[in-house]
Amino acid sequence: MLASVKAPRAVVMACHADGFVMLPGSDICLQVGGRAALVAYAAQKQWPLKEVDAAYGIIPGGAFAEDDKRRRIPDAAGAYSFARLHVKTRQATEWGRIESTIEGQMDDNDRRTGGGFELRKAFVKLIGWASGDWVFGKNTSTFIDERSGPNYADAFTVVGDNSIRRNQIRYTRKFGAGYAIAIALEDQEYAHPAAIDAAGDYLWPEPEENPVVRDRNALPDLVTQLSWSLPGNEAVGVSVSGALHRNNFRLIGSDGAPAPLAGNQTDDKLGWAAQFSAAFNAPLTDDRGLVMLKAIYADGASQYNRDNFLKSDNVVWGLCVAGDPASGGCIRDTVTTWSVLGAYQYEWTPKWISTIGIGYQRTRAPLYATDPLSATGAATFGVDAYDIFANIEWDPFARNARQAGEFTVLLDLHYGHVSFDGSGTIGNRFDPRLIDPLARSDQGAFAAALEIKRIF
Repeated sequence: MLASVKAPRAVVMACHADGFVMLPGSDICLQVGGRAALVAYAAQKQWPLKEVDAAYGIIPGGAFAEDDKRRRIPDAAGAYSFARLHVKTRQATEWGRIESTIEGQMDDNDRRTGGGFELRKAFVKLIGWASGDWVFGKNTSTFIDERSGPNYADAFTVVGDNSIRRNQIRYTRKFGAGYAIAIALEDQEYAHPAAIDAAGDYLWPEPEENPVVRDRNALPDLVTQLSWSLPGNEAVGVSVSGALHRNNFRLIGSDGAPAPLAGNQTDDKLGWAAQFSAAFNAPLTDDRGLVMLKAIYADGASQYNRDNFLKSDNVVWGLCVAGDPASGGCIRDTVTTWSVLGAYQYEWTPKWISTIGIGYQRTRAPLYATDPLSATGAATFGVDAYDIFANIEWDPFARNARQAGEFTVLLDLHYGHVSFDGSGTIGNRFDPRLIDPLARSDQGAFAAALEIKRIF
């Protein structure tokens, strides 16, 4: 006998909770909210913070080549504003509660009127259907545990932190005392996974009319998370996440058709990622101290730890046979990246909260060079980055913990450091396919931001 998934229940809901109000003439609860903020920032010349908000963007020496000349990057300061707006609805039905969320953001800094409205979230959530909760649409990835992400200014992305929002179908089932398991199918094209060229004898002699491209496949990413939350306090808990991603690349001609070249023209490889995260109250702090930990490992799935120098480069593409272009192109290896992040947050009073932390990340791409002395002979490209940060947030109008966060002033200070292996400088960044023994390979830099924000 099959049990019906339909579970009739009383259609009763109070709208006054969490800022929701009842729409006149309906049974739908509505909430409109968002935030508006000004962010002012300053950074040393080695860190072009406006272009790259994470420490991997620091440029050793603070200069780059331009028209065969060395141009210095000056110390920089600037400001920008952003606004975020969301609309949420709730409705009780005999099938369970139905919720929907639409959220967008606007940014601008140098025009009288400007800045596009960009979609952050758009999803429908069914609560209590088939003994669980369902999400359909663009939302935070199942891979992410937002509890382990520390507080810092919008101008930065802390090394080791990650944020993913993408289209998905997710099912979550709660069980036991605070446990939940979620499984989802998520858009495989998030962050546009790419390939990096091999070097040396495996270098693919890629003509402009025959590039290597990511071929959108029919298999979405499979993502799952097992989590535990402290009963009565969901800000405290532990989670383990995993993801599988299929890398599928091919050579194409100028018209998008298969490239008219000899040898192999397509290849695929499975990538995967895992994350452990935790947030727990520090001992002897009366629940005012919160420790946050996060560790990520990605092999052929860099988009799950995307804030790294190689972004979403998942694989190394090169000749199938060294020195033989007629053999065609193949996936030679995968790009790996791992990171750890730890932070401590303490609430001195409802008006004052401070956070300190450090994040470290390592990215490696085996480029299979056979001549390490040649100009294109980088054997294995690697970059290490870390970020030490501290900030303090003030809410002058907070009278108790529930009201905190409505208006905040945040002062955020960062020291970032980057170190490159086996690479040289070209353009305004290090190129993993070049070797330059004279190039400076490491650099540290300071940056700071002041963020004034109103949440409503």
